[in-house]
Amino acid sequence: DVELMLNTQTSLAVQPAGAAGGGERIRLIAGEATLRRGPGAPFVELVAGDTRIVPGVGNVAVWRQEERYRVSCIEGRVEVMHPMRTVALLEGEQIWCGATGVSPVAQVDMAQTQAWRRGELVFRGTPLSEAIHEINRYRSGRVVLASDSLARHRLSGHFRIDALDEAIEQIEVLFGARATRWP
Repeated sequence: DVELMLNTQTSLAVQPAGAAGGGERIRLIAGEATLRRGPGAPFVELVAGDTRIVPGVGNVAVWRQEERYRVSCIEGRVEVMHPMRTVALLEGEQIWCGATGVSPVAQVDMAQTQAWRRGELVFRGTPLSEAIHEINRYRSGRVVLASDSLARHRLSGHFRIDALDEAIEQIEVLFGARATRWP
């Protein structure tokens, strides 16, 4: 009764947890994954960098962005154990953690966090540099911003993952950017 869903460009390592409850230890190496644990499911521990994530019954999403991790409690409850502090997240809460510590608990934007599961990308006032980084995860070819001033613009919108060239066209229209396509 454990379901693990991987986003694009995600890699994991699975090993026995060695805990009294048995189960598995799943290390997030890159990308983004959600884990749903049902009632009666075996113990499962997610590891993100030096942080241990122990979901209760429910659903947790973990995303690695460079050397930081976003842990979002989609449903139920999850315990996040970072060397600097332990945080219990309830449904709809998230934190960022990494070498510099743990962020304060914030509310999850469920539509944005789970959009990839519906085949979409959702941006809400996202700096264009971050939006382009996310677009590049899903699209063949590479989009490069050649202007620092353009990178600071903010993008909002819903885009289908299977039609991300439409997002590039919207960026051209919204910000007066010019896309050059190379063979």
